[in-house]
Amino acid sequence: MIEHALRSVRTLGLWLASPLDRAWLLATRRPHLPPLWLRRHTGSVSAFESAARETAAFLDRLELLKDARLVLDVGCGAGAMVEEFRRRLPADGRYVGFDVHAASIRWCRRRWAADPRLSFEIAPIASPYGAAFGGGAPVESYRFPVDNGSADLVLAKSVFTHL
Repeated sequence: MIEHALRSVRTLGLWLASPLDRAWLLATRRPHLPPLWLRRHTGSVSAFESAARETAAFLDRLELLKDARLVLDVGCGAGAMVEEFRRRLPADGRYVGFDVHAASIRWCRRRWAADPRLSFEIAPIASPYGAAFGGGAPVESYRFPVDNGSADLVLAKSVFTHL
């Protein structure tokens, strides 16, 4: 309960700082980034962009995106990797991101609504990181939002740090 209260206080502080952050993002020509409180939800605010760039560079070095038509982003959060995949996916490619954090998924759906190649799903499973803070279905009952064996690349960039 104390952890939930502390997260709520932190989130409120980040919400209050959001207008200044939004002005900074506009001034630095980075309006595509999610609000400060969502970036913080996924980890260090300062590493949000650099971690995505480094992951994309790693995937490029391994040529994992070369022939990828369907990318599954497990624990996509507020979409740190989406712009990297958008640039690399072919016109007939598809990106599916999913996460337990409903607010991040709702933001992603609004942000990238114009690109039909991109879709975002809420994973309604029990997790301390989801909106229900532990509520939801047992993880064993959850099925990824694509058919088995259909994804060309499955990325779980920030999942294992939460386990």
